[in-house]
Amino acid sequence: MSFISSVSATKATQPTVGTALPPRGSSSSIELSTIPQFVKANSPDSIPPIRGGLLEQVRAKYPNFEPRNDWEILALSNGAARGDEAQIRAYLDMMLAHQEAMQPGGTVVMYARATAMLDMRLEATGSKPPPGSNTPNVFVHPIPDTDFSLRLFPGSAALSEYCLDFVRTETGAPVNSPFEFELLQEANALFPQDFPLRSLESCFGRTTINPGEEKFVLRDGMPHVLKRKGHKDIRFTVPIRVMNLP
Repeated sequence: MSFISSVSATKATQPTVGTALPPRGSSSSIELSTIPQFVKANSPDSIPPIRGGLLEQVRAKYPNFEPRNDWEILALSNGAARGDEAQIRAYLDMMLAHQEAMQPGGTVVMYARATAMLDMRLEATGSKPPPGSNTPNVFVHPIPDTDFSLRLFPGSAALSEYCLDFVRTETGAPVNSPFEFELLQEANALFPQDFPLRSLESCFGRTTINPGEEKFVLRDGMPHVLKRKGHKDIRFTVPIRVMNLP
């Protein structure tokens, strides 16, 4: 099957929205058309600092608590703090005092290191683009007979990882699995058998997933199929990122 489309389409910064085409060669499947075979890898300058993604995680975990500085964002990003605002403040004060006692230069050095870390630009796997953002190489495709779309968005280019999640077609808001389905990496020249995929969260043993947090990790260039009972299969191939694409 071929998924080649115009390279110029990859230069757009808005997410590419596709529609399902009539079946190609099979009455039981639909092949998505607007995912190009190759896309230009994001330059380091186009990747936002990791601060935004970590702050989003902290706010999702602690909706009634606002970090005061980069060090607090970093300290809360592991999700270990518990309790109300006063208890979280007490936890941070305890951590701060403990680290300050061990750190030559005290809080000045600690705060500077936290800011330097959060200024880093890393293409991390699993960091979801906000609805309506201009993140390059995002592809959104409505799923027939539903109010939802599947979305592909970049993960770590160094590891050739792309991500898939589900969003509401009307708003772009991410949701967890909205219906029963099976997601498979299809047999290909590198992998001779179909391989079922689980969400990243379930692979880590998570039994509770925050609303809209769920995502699946795919590989650049690999063919996949989304199966739903009583519906046509949806087939697509993840694009391959290259640095020197015009």
